[in-house]
Amino acid sequence: MKPSLVALCLLPLVSCTAMKRETRFVGTWKMRDVSPIDYYLRIYPDGWVAQWPNPAETTAWARLCGETLAWGYQAPLHDPTLSLCGSLLVMRDNVSDKVFDRLSDEVEPPK
Repeated sequence: MKPSLVALCLLPLVSCTAMKRETRFVGTWKMRDVSPIDYYLRIYPDGWVAQWPNPAETTAWARLCGETLAWGYQAPLHDPTLSLCGSLLVMRDNVSDKVFDRLSDEVEPPK
């Protein structure tokens, strides 16, 4: 992650608006990463969230509960939270922050 991006998203949490409704997260997001693989989140109005690709070459599904992604296979304390930091989506968990850009075109996960 670029140092300027880290600084932007490490601003006090007061400057970032945590989402209270799923509708602000709705859309397709692409992770900002140095990896040669593109990672995506697709958030639907009904609260379902798809993340792909995954190591098993499948799409992982979660539910968005307020600001928390409930994956179902993790302990609730490890479920990541989402927030907006300017025009970026930030996924925070107990290991790292992942930063996503919203895509103008809706991209659906592979079937």
